[in-house]
Amino acid sequence: MKKIVLLGATGSIGDSCLNVIRQNKDQFQLMAIALNGNLDKAQRIYDEFHPEYIYIAESNLDNRHCYLAQKQRFFQMRMGFKAL
Repeated sequence: MKKIVLLGATGSIGDSCLNVIRQNKDQFQLMAIALNGNLDKAQRIYDEFHPEYIYIAESNLDNRHCYLAQKQRFFQMRMGFKAL
């Protein structure tokens, strides 16, 4: 099984990649996502794929999305990208 790190997970190319992963769940595992700030979409991706790592470029988490920050391997801004 190939482990995937998806940069730009909430964009159009991210959508295409997620569709490929959906159609080939026996071949691919989504290990990490990186995104700019579309937290609603990040939440949906997390709920479906449960990636181990989450990197969010913007630090504007609100009460609806704060559970994302409670994940063990959640990163924000520059410190996160190096770790990812």
